[in-house]
Amino acid sequence: MNNTNVSLNTVIEEICKKEVVTEYEKNQLGELLKAIELKGGEKGFSFTSNRLILIGHHLLAFIRRIQNDSKLPPIESDLWKEISLSSKELSTEILQQYVQKQHKKLDSVEIFLLAVHFDVSKLE
Repeated sequence: MNNTNVSLNTVIEEICKKEVVTEYEKNQLGELLKAIELKGGEKGFSFTSNRLILIGHHLLAFIRRIQNDSKLPPIESDLWKEISLSSKELSTEILQQYVQKQHKKLDSVEIFLLAVHFDVSKLE
């Protein structure tokens, strides 16, 4: 487990080199990344450091959208067909837990965007 923590700390440090991140955001980001590694690992996903950094940037934007009650524009329904069921399920599970803690609603576009990262990770 220590290797995971070191790895995730490094991921967060890399993100902080590119963006200003508050302590609250770092904590939230750490929780989300831990959940992705844990639940993703249980479901056969594996993530390179670079992929986790990209996912981390995405999650930071997600955290900020949730805090500000911002919404992304809708996506075309045909695009959903391109995403694997396992990626959609993992994305939903991770994000739903987070928004419930924040007493917010989960937007399907958020599920889609994170699921794309998961599908790409299968190709790496």
